[in-house]
Amino acid sequence: MGDIAHNPVTSLQHPDWTPSVRLRARAGNQVGKTILDRAATDRVMVMGYHFPFPAIGHVVRRDTAYHWEDRPVGLVASG
Repeated sequence: MGDIAHNPVTSLQHPDWTPSVRLRARAGNQVGKTILDRAATDRVMVMGYHFPFPAIGHVVRRDTAYHWEDRPVGLVASG
């Protein structure tokens, strides 16, 4: 998701909140909401680059907010 979401709680539950470094806040917020809505609707697996490990999961819609669901990561032994 790149810079659409910087925090798995605040960025998803409050997509209108804008980091002070975003220069085009209004346009960026609308694009972010569109992508979050698409990811939730289509159950697309996404990577949140700024999220804690494993940072791979799904955006889900609950009530009026989005939430993050991690994808469980299994350990694979080599050799």
